Amino acid sequence: MLDSKLCKSITVVEVAGSGAATQVVSAAQLQLPKNKNKRKVSKDCKGPEKNQRIMLEALGAYAGRALELHEKSAHKKKDAWLRDSMWNHHRALIRANKKLRKLE
Repeated sequence: MLDSKLCKSITVVEVAGSGAATQVVSAAQLQLPKNKNKRKVSKDCKGPEKNQRIMLEALGAYAGRALELHEKSAHKKKDAWLRDSMWNHHRALIRANKKLRKLE
C-alpha cells in the first residue's frame, strides 16, 4: 500500500509484445517529506539548549538502563534486586556518562 503523503500518482509503462512500443498511462510526481521538526532557537540559546538536550538524554539513558537491570535482578532468587542494586546503579551511571561525554 502506498503512503498518500509521499506519492501522488504512479507511472505505468506498458510494453508491447515486440518490446519496441511503450505507452505512459500516467505521470508520476514524487513528493519528498518536508522537515517540519526544525528546532527554532535563537543564536544565543543554541548552546544551552544543546546542553539541556544532552543532559536529558543522559538522564533518560540512566533511568532506562537502571530499570532494565532492576527487572533482570528482580527475576532472580528472592531479594536479588536488593543485593544487585549498587551494581545496577553503577552500570546505569556508566551508560549515562557515555551520553554526557558529548558535553565535553
